[in-house]
Amino acid sequence: MSTDFLLSNMLPESWELDRLQTALLAAILALTVAASLGCLANGFAFDDEGEIVNNRFIDKWSYVVTAWHTDAWWCRNPSASPQCSYYRPMQTMSVIAGYQLCGRNPRLWHGFKIVLHLIAVIAAFRLTQLLTRGTDAALVAALLFGVYPPHAEAVAWISALPQVVAAILEMSAMCLIVQADSQSRFRIAPIILAGLAMFTYEGAIVFPVIVAAYFFFVPVPPASTGFGSRLLDASGRAIPYVLPATIYLGARFAVLGLYGLKAEDGGRALSEVLATQPLVLLFYLFTFVAPWVAGPSHAIEWVDSFKSAYFYCPAAMLIVMAVATWASIRRSPRRNLYLFCAAWFLIGIAPSMNLSGLWDLAQDRYLYAPALGIFVILGDAGIRATRECHLRRLGAACLGLVTAAYAIAFWNVHSYWKDTGAYYEYCAKIHPTKPKYRARAEEWYETRGDWKAAKREALILEAMEPDNTVTHLRLEIIYQHLGEKALANQEFFKSMPAEMRK
Repeated sequence: MSTDFLLSNMLPESWELDRLQTALLAAILALTVAASLGCLANGFAFDDEGEIVNNRFIDKWSYVVTAWHTDAWWCRNPSASPQCSYYRPMQTMSVIAGYQLCGRNPRLWHGFKIVLHLIAVIAAFRLTQLLTRGTDAALVAALLFGVYPPHAEAVAWISALPQVVAAILEMSAMCLIVQADSQSRFRIAPIILAGLAMFTYEGAIVFPVIVAAYFFFVPVPPASTGFGSRLLDASGRAIPYVLPATIYLGARFAVLGLYGLKAEDGGRALSEVLATQPLVLLFYLFTFVAPWVAGPSHAIEWVDSFKSAYFYCPAAMLIVMAVATWASIRRSPRRNLYLFCAAWFLIGIAPSMNLSGLWDLAQDRYLYAPALGIFVILGDAGIRATRECHLRRLGAACLGLVTAAYAIAFWNVHSYWKDTGAYYEYCAKIHPTKPKYRARAEEWYETRGDWKAAKREALILEAMEPDNTVTHLRLEIIYQHLGEKALANQEFFKSMPAEMRK
């Protein structure tokens, strides 16, 4: 591996930007920072508490070694490992590095995440520039990637660190692959970067398939090359990237065994998982044109049957979209590039389609790296469609409107991650019939000694589940702290079994 090769391909000096393009890239980074500043006022939220605030091992260097033979949540209770299905030693290393820089200061942590997001925007720009061989398309893709509203979760929520770090590593690896391919060189650097991405976030395990898709679609094959030959050649070029994937899976099995293969919620039938996937995939695509839907939770429910309209309507819409997209690009000289970008999105999002193991069916942070595929298509196709002077103004106006809508929605998402209470309140608003979010919010307010807020949530819970004795007992405790003895006695009476109340 040549250091000169790595530096010559990743440093901005080699990107052949003129002064205007350099200024535009700087403006894009400035806009990204401006749209992200809202999170600086936020505290720690949700998993941040256990991962950083209450992590008593985070300041111990022995944790660096421990991270490689434990699950990601070992720090909560070392005697009860494994506690989760996440084997992410590089995530833990990133958290340790972040702690050395930021301590337990949430403002510094949010600033750290903004810097990482900026690095990802630069990597997205460079990868798009290499794929499209054009700077204008790369600027558009970087602009949209920087302020895409679902990315706000990965920036505003500190615990979404693995998605951002893995995306940087994957995009950097892909940059080196594309550049090395154009120079007919084999390099070990992208293999190492891909391996680090896998040990950061298990979703990167699909990177070898993305590499195969690149070599199948993008390099222009001789006219005589058939489908089988191209597939065989692409598979062969992707084989080196299977090595880090195999090492990751072996290490994961050694640490976790088969833990995590079973769904956390008691299991869903395979038919339910498959029937729900078109709805989730359609929602992910919908976020590109409806920025206001971005948030930490979404009102998507399980589809229990293939006969349901919630299965066949989304499935039909996806088929129509696929046919329409193919019809529009089949004669385009950029067809193979667009097909690879579509593959980047679909392959990248595939791990998060393991729906039975997720906290929510659709979660914005899983779009962080895959979304670039869509933005490369939009950037390249948009620039090519507006080559004529009179169309450039129209294209610029449309891009300006989309960017403004994205940036506003991006800023708005930060408020949902203000703290754990704000997170649960938003989730409860999105899922008004699910008591678990109200219960979590009420518990969080109790731990903070905010008994008035805890009372508000508990009363809503009581209205949702009037026969839940646990809720009545919690209300009794809350009323005791508020000095409302009579109401506390009433709730204590309600918390008793029915036969004892007679």
